[in-house]
Amino acid sequence: MNYMLPLSGDVSQVINPWTLWLKYLNQQAGFININNVVSSDPEMEKKIIEEVAGYGQQLGWITEAFDLLVQKLTSTHVLRDLNDKELNSFRGLSQLRERIEELKYRSRHPKPTVQEVSQMIDDIRTLKEKDRGSYDEIVSKIKNAFSDT
Repeated sequence: MNYMLPLSGDVSQVINPWTLWLKYLNQQAGFININNVVSSDPEMEKKIIEEVAGYGQQLGWITEAFDLLVQKLTSTHVLRDLNDKELNSFRGLSQLRERIEELKYRSRHPKPTVQEVSQMIDDIRTLKEKDRGSYDEIVSKIKNAFSDT
């Protein structure tokens, strides 16, 4: 909802009815137990998440430190003494980190769709008529980018 108050400009606020009224219910609503965080001290957990680091950031730090330790242990041949089950534990956490990094990369660098490329081509063709200098510069960059293929 948007509200215009005198001398204030636009004011907008997203209102989630669940969080609005559940915030005041101390996590118990009739027969429904609502607990957003499984913890022996949910309030402290909430403060840590809000003021220190979220779960993703915490997990990132842990997996980075873990990978560094594995690299150091591998170079000293300590991992040779581990059995298959122990090695699989190392592999599992390393694979988790790789999957997270891949997901983050794909999220930041989405693959363009055919429709998006078609729209870009149409936009460049339109630019040819309206701004020949910009059109020539863009076409030159595209040609240079694909000249080795």
